[in-house]
Amino acid sequence: VCVCCTVSGRPARRFPANPGTTTKPPAARRPDIHYYSNRGDARFLLLDKRIFQTFFLRRTAMRRGDLLAIAVCCVLLVLSRIPGSRADAHCGSSQFTCHNGRCIPFSWKCDEDDDCGDNTDETDCPVRTCSDSEFTCDDSKCIPSRWQCDGDNDCADGSDEKEDICNQRTCRSDHFSCEANGGGICIPRTWVCDRDADCENGRDEEGCDELTCDPTEHTCDNGKCITVRWVCDQDNDCGDNSDEKNCPTPTCSSNEFMCNNSYCIPRRWLCDGDFDCLDLSDEKDCPSVQPGTECSSREFTCSNRDCVHISWRCDGDEDCADGSDEVDCTRQCRDDEFQCNNGDCIDGTKQCDTNYDCDDHSDEPDECRPIVSCDITSEFECISDSGVREECIPLSKVCDRVEDCSNGSDEPGPQKCNMDECAVNNGSCQHGCVNTPHSYYCTCNDGFELQDDGHSCKDRDECAIYGTCSQLCENTHGGYKCECVDGYTLDPKNGYCKADGEEAKLIFANRRDLRMIDLATREYTELVGDLRSAIATDVDVPNKRVYWTDVAREEIYSAPLDADSNGERTKVRLVSEGIHTPDGVAVDWVHAKMYWTDTGTDTISVAQLDGTKRRTLIATDLDEPRALALDPNEGFMYWSDWGQPAKIERAGMNGFFREAIVHSGIEWPNGLTLDIIGKRIYWVDAKLHSISSVTTTGADRRQILQDDHLLAHPFSITVFQDTLYYTDWESESIHSVNKFTGLDHKEEGTDLYSPMDITVYHPSKQQPGVNHCGDNNGYCSDLCLPAPQINPKSAKFTCLCEDGRELLDDHRTCSGREPIPVPVTPGGPAGRTGDSMQPGHIAAIVIAVLVALVILVALIGFFAWRFFRRTSMKSMNFDNPVYRKTTEDQFALQKHAQPTGHSYPPITALSTVEEP
Repeated sequence: VCVCCTVSGRPARRFPANPGTTTKPPAARRPDIHYYSNRGDARFLLLDKRIFQTFFLRRTAMRRGDLLAIAVCCVLLVLSRIPGSRADAHCGSSQFTCHNGRCIPFSWKCDEDDDCGDNTDETDCPVRTCSDSEFTCDDSKCIPSRWQCDGDNDCADGSDEKEDICNQRTCRSDHFSCEANGGGICIPRTWVCDRDADCENGRDEEGCDELTCDPTEHTCDNGKCITVRWVCDQDNDCGDNSDEKNCPTPTCSSNEFMCNNSYCIPRRWLCDGDFDCLDLSDEKDCPSVQPGTECSSREFTCSNRDCVHISWRCDGDEDCADGSDEVDCTRQCRDDEFQCNNGDCIDGTKQCDTNYDCDDHSDEPDECRPIVSCDITSEFECISDSGVREECIPLSKVCDRVEDCSNGSDEPGPQKCNMDECAVNNGSCQHGCVNTPHSYYCTCNDGFELQDDGHSCKDRDECAIYGTCSQLCENTHGGYKCECVDGYTLDPKNGYCKADGEEAKLIFANRRDLRMIDLATREYTELVGDLRSAIATDVDVPNKRVYWTDVAREEIYSAPLDADSNGERTKVRLVSEGIHTPDGVAVDWVHAKMYWTDTGTDTISVAQLDGTKRRTLIATDLDEPRALALDPNEGFMYWSDWGQPAKIERAGMNGFFREAIVHSGIEWPNGLTLDIIGKRIYWVDAKLHSISSVTTTGADRRQILQDDHLLAHPFSITVFQDTLYYTDWESESIHSVNKFTGLDHKEEGTDLYSPMDITVYHPSKQQPGVNHCGDNNGYCSDLCLPAPQINPKSAKFTCLCEDGRELLDDHRTCSGREPIPVPVTPGGPAGRTGDSMQPGHIAAIVIAVLVALVILVALIGFFAWRFFRRTSMKSMNFDNPVYRKTTEDQFALQKHAQPTGHSYPPITALSTVEEP
């Protein structure tokens, strides 16, 4: 800090030490405090008495050095008052000082945007030439060529969206033009007539013919097509019940049981603990407890013989379908719960969350009202003399000569009222300045946000906001740009990434059959019928097959999605032994494997797609494993466990590196799905009536939706594009909501029999991947499973054995199996072909070995001689840095290991494989 004094050859006047004298510091300010005063651009520093005496008043005459220092200081002070001078650079080291005094990040210098406001950040900039992959705006700004004519003004002057140019653009042969003249925005031709207007003008849905059902289908009164076999089956498959009109009275055969609604079921399903009749009549007048259906000691037996956790008895939430778990209850809330005035208990975190969770609304009393926060753009804060915010009043009541605040703070007087602070240097605001009756405030342009100093603006990173873009987001200066991965196209009307190709279809298990819904036409198709109790399902898109589990038959099946010439789909039984209650199933479409959970044996297993070479991967610390999801490209599997304690876990698809990613705030996670592109997990909780989400590592937890009505009893969930689809037992329907907001609720299917698991069928749902096991199964005799990709150095696969076999010392061959020969570099012994070795070959090998030994001994002697020779010489030694494989990843894998196996990097056809 430079302080200039009057230089007249005499010492500066000193203030008396006694504050009681007539001469004292101006305004009687405390002498032990530094005072700063800003007036315009001038800066004054009033120093206290002691500092002034110490540095300037010790001598009666000043030395030449003092005079020279003061002169230099004064020159610098004068220079600092020149507008735009770099001496006035009050900005930080990483900032650029504009001529008008504003500070902006150096990265904004020469970025083709006027951030200073006086364009000084864009002066003296090198001339930039746009590349071949860029479009040159009329203001010389460069943008990616793919942004031209995409419906967004990416050039500040809008030159990238000129109508005369964009309307002349020709769409590709597989695309459709939204303009009649062939220009404008282009969309994939498969989006035309899909009952979803993608063009702003709706041209892609004009002139589309009405849906015509196939001869093997029934046309409902509402135009929907359903399978002929569903007519008069006591199910409202059309949605308007037209498929159940004029139906004859059914008669059941001798080996069938007729429900009260005249529906026939196999007699062996009578009194088996499962409700197969829609009216539940097959489970009426049955013995009190069926053999094999007794609940465990830690479960409560409902009146309908269902089993629920004993801790859910009298918890205020009806978990039994008949509500018997809440009969004759006297509630005593836990320490982490809030007790409503009516005695109900709710989660303690739900108090004062702006939602009425208690039936009597006692969880949202007046005390929950948030602290008043005034809007500075339209309101004035009345603050008491003690500093407490009392109320907000309109700005129109400020400086109107009427005291509206209790202490009159809204009438500060003529020195502050009706002063135009914005008229001087824009109020020091970087962008906008808004004058108010008593003060002013700064604003920022779109795409920017105000910094803590209240004056400066910084670019807002919209890409950091959850749900800004469907898939890819590129933050730009003052804005952002959404883009899509391969296989998806940005919908010009709705702004989300839409999958290329045909419209997606929903496949769901309906207990007694598997059905498919076309999301474009709402057409129902029966894939497989005459099932007992189909629960879990998944698809293998590349091979066009569907897989499902039947918990009544205790088996896993598969069938083709495409029917044969007779309209039939042949079922194939894959697993029928050693399986009890397979609640979840998932297909690895890259490595051709099938995984499933078994809540009866509390295990997770894997097998080939044909059910052979089964192996139990995880068999410990599981209570009620249910839903299962795979990411073959990253080598991870994810599953939900609704037991005690409830949790969501992940592990490598080889069973290694197991960890819990959600273990709190979770009760009954029935369904789980993986958004591979978004790298997030979504699950439904039937106990909490919610949909939640975390990243694949368990971070950034979010509640997407919580609704006791829409999520009365959700069972399964799947995700595609920007939409979540889920089934609900209580409403017997399929619903959809936005995966980011939980809004845009729709009913995709209603009046279903018993909707269970659900999945999406579309080529983009299962992205292609690299099968590191290759065509030779990684030279594993049994199973070659993908390893978890923890970091770039992680192994790509693991060799494991089916249950009952042990892995041999070569870490690839299992006991009782023949080893698979591993090729080596051409010219090596293992690369040779032909009959058994002849004696001449053996002699040649012996001679070669002897020669190698002689050479080895000679080399050892030579290096030993050099070593002893160097020990007598003075020299400086350096360790040669060599690559050594770290053990960190190996330790992490072994620490979490379940199975016994070894992992290997990808195999190439002509690589030399050595013993690990």
